[in-house]
Amino acid sequence: GGGGGGASSALSNVPKEVADAVTRRTQKGGTGVKKNRWTEEESERLRSIMKQRKEENKSVRWQSIAEELGSDKSPDQVAQHWRRVARPDIRKGPWTCGELQRLLDLELPANTKTASTAWRTVAHQFGNRRTDVACRYAAARMAASIAVPFSESELGFIRAMVDAYAATSWYDIALDVHERKIGPMRTALCMRRAYLQATGGVYTAALMYMDDNDAHTAAFAELKSYVAKEDK
Repeated sequence: GGGGGGASSALSNVPKEVADAVTRRTQKGGTGVKKNRWTEEESERLRSIMKQRKEENKSVRWQSIAEELGSDKSPDQVAQHWRRVARPDIRKGPWTCGELQRLLDLELPANTKTASTAWRTVAHQFGNRRTDVACRYAAARMAASIAVPFSESELGFIRAMVDAYAATSWYDIALDVHERKIGPMRTALCMRRAYLQATGGVYTAALMYMDDNDAHTAAFAELKSYVAKEDK
């Protein structure tokens, strides 16, 4: 019930192995130290180099930038770290309902073998402020969340939280549901859809309040990304 079917069909082309990888990553926790890990000093040095090149109107040549960085990182590693981690205008943190809905509306890659290029195309639809990896992970999270039906306990808790104005974001409610072991970790958009399911599709004042917060969060993040991009 509750509008889950449309979202499920929209995500039918999200590869199962991606969702499985997300589950394994969550369960594993990852305590080992990655080989060739970047230090914050290296990341800051890279930002400084890129900013200087922009100011001097120099072209981006990763071989030259890797040499200037003066570390053991290859040109490919430097390029990927910049695009996925170090760029100041990358938006990190929870996805808003608006972002997730936009992701659902896109034509997502059909399999993981073409993900390298295809997910970069998806990220481009977000102005590259969400990375290809983040888009891929968010889509898999959405698929995993939709796959598990909401229990009556979840629906009741979500409705009570929203109607009491006890939270300021859908993501906060998702965290609360997960931490109280009422249900699995879900996305913000799934929280919103669950509330509509619990209210029979009625657009309440509390729902309007949550949607306004979601829009303001996205607008503020967009502004921060714009300022960071201009300043980098």
